Amino acid sequence: MATTAVLAAKYMTRFRCLAGDCEATCCGGGTIPVEESSHRRLTVLADGDSGALELIERGIERTPGGPDFARIRFDEAGECSLRDSAGLCKVHQRFGHAALFAVCATYPRYASKVDDDVELFGTLACPEVARLALLAEDAFELAHFTLEEPPRVFRNQFETQQPYHRSYKAVRAALVRLIGEPAYTLTEKLFVMLWIADKLKGVLRQGAPSVPPAELDQALGVLSQPEVLTSLAASFRALDLDGGLAFSVITASLRPPPEPRRGTQTAGFDAIWLNVVARCGEALAPGSTPTEAELSEAWSRYARLAAELPKASDARIDLLLARYLANHLLTTPYMLSSSLLDYVYDLVVHAASLRFLLVTELDAETNLDAQVVRVTYCFIRAVEHSAGPAALRQALRAQGLDGLPHAVGFLALWRAVP
Repeated sequence: MATTAVLAAKYMTRFRCLAGDCEATCCGGGTIPVEESSHRRLTVLADGDSGALELIERGIERTPGGPDFARIRFDEAGECSLRDSAGLCKVHQRFGHAALFAVCATYPRYASKVDDDVELFGTLACPEVARLALLAEDAFELAHFTLEEPPRVFRNQFETQQPYHRSYKAVRAALVRLIGEPAYTLTEKLFVMLWIADKLKGVLRQGAPSVPPAELDQALGVLSQPEVLTSLAASFRALDLDGGLAFSVITASLRPPPEPRRGTQTAGFDAIWLNVVARCGEALAPGSTPTEAELSEAWSRYARLAAELPKASDARIDLLLARYLANHLLTTPYMLSSSLLDYVYDLVVHAASLRFLLVTELDAETNLDAQVVRVTYCFIRAVEHSAGPAALRQALRAQGLDGLPHAVGFLALWRAVP
């Protein structure tokens, strides 16, 4: 049998699905598509088995007018109707792993193919992946290993011949290396990342001509020069930043809708937001429209929480946030954005949003690492896996708030002063 050579982060070589023992299963909420080939295979396997045929009929909904051939039905609680009372998959129990639908068979694994190279990372929306990736010191060391079978689905598949794609591996490697640099704070590294993205905005964007290799090498080369990084870090520290606008943008984009939501994909996040309201004020309650004065008061309350964080907790949060960012860089190519600057801008907004949630959620009586893991996977499920980030990006662009100065403004959430 042919095997597939794979480049993976070490945390994925350790991953094993917890199935029914998972505290927040991936089998709930959202939309799980069923491809026609898998549906046909399952129907053939179930032929003559009335119980299996009933399971398929009850658990899968054909969607002739939709983008997918069919979708899994969810029960009133927002959970997959193909699971048993112990949280285990009935399809897997009856027919084995090969009969699973593509998403179910591969999630939370993110396989990508870049030119002829296959890569394997994971989404931190999975609690077990989040633990392995965020908490292990060597989680992001890269390792080569082989798969007995090729991935059924590639999350990303592209060739680097196109001008915008050609620099992908070099740029990604430089940014991952920068985010792991221990000599600088997380905000200093994000500022440098924004600076280099702005410097390259004329060439690393959709529709731009081929990037001159010498220009790219020179630009990326400064990221490994301590004197340049030290100078940029000093420039960032000298900036007078006001986080009020960034705070209002982030809280508006994160605030859940007033209507109750169901399912494990959003329930955890909605519970976290109740704590945000308790600590920052009713002005941030779902469905509210806060006044400027109320937002200012909420910002002040958040700033007091941030100021009270013990230094060790503050540093630990930023270390784990850096690993979250490294995973984003590895799993989400910058070419999915219109430019490298747009991509890094989004990265900064995500990091600022997640840090805001962590500061408001932290409880001194609960293990910090466990809280970071939980808030991270809830944030990714409810926010990153929704249409919210794209809508926020469009809104910022429509208001002319999509340039470097506005992106830097989101770093003010780390400098909140009561």
